[in-house]
Amino acid sequence: MEQSELFQNIYSRIKEAHNIKYIDGDIDLKDQHLHKLPHLSEVILHGSLLCSGNNLTNLIGAPKSIERSLFCQDCNLQSLEGCPEYIGGNFVAMNNSLTSLKYGPKTVSMNFNVKRNRLTNLKYSPESVEGYFNCKNNHISNLQFVTEFIGGEFQSDKFSDEEYRKYITDRKHLKSADTETQNLFGGIIDTL
Repeated sequence: MEQSELFQNIYSRIKEAHNIKYIDGDIDLKDQHLHKLPHLSEVILHGSLLCSGNNLTNLIGAPKSIERSLFCQDCNLQSLEGCPEYIGGNFVAMNNSLTSLKYGPKTVSMNFNVKRNRLTNLKYSPESVEGYFNCKNNHISNLQFVTEFIGGEFQSDKFSDEEYRKYITDRKHLKSADTETQNLFGGIIDTL
């Protein structure tokens, strides 16, 4: 199917109620040799977006929010620009070329998987991940900026889930300490 026909089929599924645009069900764009996504940034997706195996360098055009999962692995992604802030299921962006989590989701209601990318830190991590957080096969050297709430297991090559939990506990205690103590120990905790 031609890209224009594929996109038109998706656009024809857009409904509107109370000035809110939405699409029911999944959008399957897997392995379509796409270089860009259809323009859905004003649309709420009541399903999953499956766009793995394409030639996307970013997620510009992705829905405003996704009530289920976003699968964008194996896409050559270099940026998460255009990614919805809310993912109601899994966020899977493994096997890409990401060097930053900037523009990534703020809330992931299930698992967050950025395994096998080029990340050197966890800045811009989601505010909360209900399931596991997988950042294996990256070049992450410390836990600075890591998500404060991970409901499942923290998975990393360098840090165990136990080390992650201790880091978060120490960081919370430090935040409640006086300014002098924060200045003295803040840098030490962030190097862990």
